[in-house]
Amino acid sequence: MLAYLIAAKGLPQGEAGAVKPSVLPVIVAALAAAVLACTQIIASKAFGMTEWEKYHQWDGPGWYRDLTRAAWYSAASVMLASVIAGRVPGRGRFVMLPLAAWLGCAVTAGPVQYVQALGTDGDPPAVALMACLAGGGIGAAAGASALRHAGTGLGLVSFILLFTAGEVTDSRLSTSPRSWA
Repeated sequence: MLAYLIAAKGLPQGEAGAVKPSVLPVIVAALAAAVLACTQIIASKAFGMTEWEKYHQWDGPGWYRDLTRAAWYSAASVMLASVIAGRVPGRGRFVMLPLAAWLGCAVTAGPVQYVQALGTDGDPPAVALMACLAGGGIGAAAGASALRHAGTGLGLVSFILLFTAGEVTDSRLSTSPRSWA
């Protein structure tokens, strides 16, 4: 392949008018998913929304809530990153961009999620990593659908933003002083 490129003095030219695939949207998808997922995971830990304990004092088996959040953060990040990268000019990338976003999320947010779950009893770190990877896969499927159908994309982005805003608001209200009630 290297000899071919040297002899041809670059990549072969396609047909006249053909759209060359661009690597920029793929990089944008991977980086956006990585940043979005890691930011959510770190912020949730900092605000005490995710603790990776079997039982929380206020809600019983809170570990399931943490597991759901691990999947949600990845799914939402991959979906939003796919839509963001889809705005970069190019064609025919409804599968490539979500996969790049999933990979960016898996390589960065997966290990962050794993490290946050260390030090707990049992196997939460491995489960947290698997939830992050599975959530990213769900987000990739949603991202592919959003890129293929504009109405679906608008609906999914709206749902993600509203659900996340509701979750943050609910979390902040549930930690408020009882004297407010």
